[in-house]
Amino acid sequence: MTTARDILNSAFRLVTKASSDEPMSATEAADGLQVLNQLLTDLCNSAPLSNLSDDLPTPLRHDAAIRYVLASMLSTEFEAALAPMDMMRANQAESRLAAAYSDIPEVSFDAGLKDRTWLYSSDIDT
Repeated sequence: MTTARDILNSAFRLVTKASSDEPMSATEAADGLQVLNQLLTDLCNSAPLSNLSDDLPTPLRHDAAIRYVLASMLSTEFEAALAPMDMMRANQAESRLAAAYSDIPEVSFDAGLKDRTWLYSSDIDT
């Protein structure tokens, strides 16, 4: 499973262009966890993550998309610019995540609309 620390480190590298061995500061970690919780609440209404070692409550296949959307949100928070290609990926990822977590309401039809074929039976060539 991917932890909050994993996804935050990855997103911060996109935003700050830091090397993979450069750790996040305590302020960055706290702010990043807050932004990640906001994203996860908006997506899947999950309970907030309390620390960086918590596993994400989402499937692994969504990690890359969450990384790019989170990087986009962090770039606003930290007044940094994402590379144009990363911003494009973030926009695409946000659309894919929204579709993956959308609730589609159940459809029901009026009982009077169920079977009206008898109205048109004289028009059908047999």
